[in-house]
Amino acid sequence: MYFKLSMRNNPEIVRCCGYYRLVGSYRNNCDRVYHRTILNAGYLDALNPDQLNIIQKILTAKVNNFNKPLFELPFTDDLFVFHYVDEF
Repeated sequence: MYFKLSMRNNPEIVRCCGYYRLVGSYRNNCDRVYHRTILNAGYLDALNPDQLNIIQKILTAKVNNFNKPLFELPFTDDLFVFHYVDEF
């Protein structure tokens, strides 16, 4: 999974900003690649690219290890990252 960025008008600040979606890829029966939106994350302008990558890695690890009781998540001590992971 990865964050896909699209530029949209943010109604709160009335200007164009980046809108983020967490997207996963899959193949259909004809072996053609498609993308599926897993999560509409919204406007994440307060985060830098490193924080976005850590959030993406933690959410991907949680999805991939959903049924396993014990799994290891990428480590970070960033409070913004924990806030957004808990929110999503």
